[in-house]
Amino acid sequence: MVANLLAGISTPVWIAIGVVGAFAVASVVYGVFRNFMRMAWTSWQILAIFALTLLLKVIPVPDGWQGFAVSAALLFGATVLVLIAGGAIRRAMLRSKLNARKGYRVFNRILGAITSLLNVIMLLVVLGGFALGVIYYIVPVEGLEEVFAHPVWTEFGNVYVQDLALISVCLFFVRGGYRIGVARSFQTTITLALTLGSLVLAMYLTLIVPFMRGWVSSIGTAIAGWGLNVVIATMVSYFIIVAICFLIFFAVVMLLGFFLNKLTRKYRSVRVLGVIDGVILSVVFFAFFLVLVIGFYFGVDVLVNGNLESLGQAGAIAEGARDTMRKVEQLITSAPLADLLYHHNLIRILFC
Repeated sequence: MVANLLAGISTPVWIAIGVVGAFAVASVVYGVFRNFMRMAWTSWQILAIFALTLLLKVIPVPDGWQGFAVSAALLFGATVLVLIAGGAIRRAMLRSKLNARKGYRVFNRILGAITSLLNVIMLLVVLGGFALGVIYYIVPVEGLEEVFAHPVWTEFGNVYVQDLALISVCLFFVRGGYRIGVARSFQTTITLALTLGSLVLAMYLTLIVPFMRGWVSSIGTAIAGWGLNVVIATMVSYFIIVAICFLIFFAVVMLLGFFLNKLTRKYRSVRVLGVIDGVILSVVFFAFFLVLVIGFYFGVDVLVNGNLESLGQAGAIAEGARDTMRKVEQLITSAPLADLLYHHNLIRILFC
């Protein structure tokens, strides 16, 4: 029976199995060498946050903006709680005297292999599950009927996989905000602004400073002597002088960036200031994440339930997309957390 089953597998499926298997083996090997303490715990964090958000199924969620506040607060609180707990556990394990014991080191590498493999599985579940949700609700594809009839999809995938995707994005926003911090983001913004300003200034000075215009003319004449068109030769010489001028300014900007980076590191090395700095940007990033989510949800809601006739020709075009948006709405509302954020949309509550 097993032989017949294996014989019925097509070559493309065998190739896919081989690729997935090789990737899984590579991730396990990576986890063994990297070990649990030195690798990202993203998969465990997503699962822990997801477990906490399941409280939304049992706690009463009020209507209106209070319902949005409860949903958003639980998502942010669960994310922060899991990140704090993970950091505390990592520090405790690093400081533990068990680190010196051989059995602990072996356990550390075994757990690293499991975590590495789970990170890959979680990535496939989130991306693959979201893709299946799109196929199931929006873009039907033939040949997947057995997948969508399977209890794994009907009991879990169809219900929770969209929330897993939402939680994963939220985790990256909050964790990224904490790691970057206000000071570092301010430093990066200043460096980028000065770099852009240096380019604009170099282009401007090359046009107005007499000796620089003279260089442009001299170089342009020399290049034109090679047989190029005079206009093209002048443009090439102009950008050569701009590039030289910009590199001089850019060196100054990089030197300033170096000192700003030193100052930022010194500032964040003070633990209290570093924590406050990271928390502020985490809150900002989470707010930005919420704006993106509820903005998209509000757009879907308007296209599904709004009066589009007053928009004229644009409304007629949007009317044609209404059926598709209804399917998108079904995809969103299939998951508990996403459904709450959709139906308690703060934009609709405050402005409509």
